[in-house]
Amino acid sequence: MTSTETKPVVIKHTLNALTTCDRHPSAKAYVVTYKESMELYWCKHCSDIHSEKLFIAGWNIDDQTSILTGEIEAYNKKDEIT
Repeated sequence: MTSTETKPVVIKHTLNALTTCDRHPSAKAYVVTYKESMELYWCKHCSDIHSEKLFIAGWNIDDQTSILTGEIEAYNKKDEIT
């Protein structure tokens, strides 16, 4: 039996410093889940909790947490210099 898995189409959303988590408005959003005309924005914490269930329910996931990783690395380098 061969695998018929297909990769989901990823549509990048533009997230900026003002894009916040729908559940925690004080947290920056790094993940967008979307289905039909609905969009939900998530911080890393909420995404870790909800993404799997949303994916199973047919939601698409645009995960941009690599931005967070880059921001953490840049911050840590700044600390090393000073």
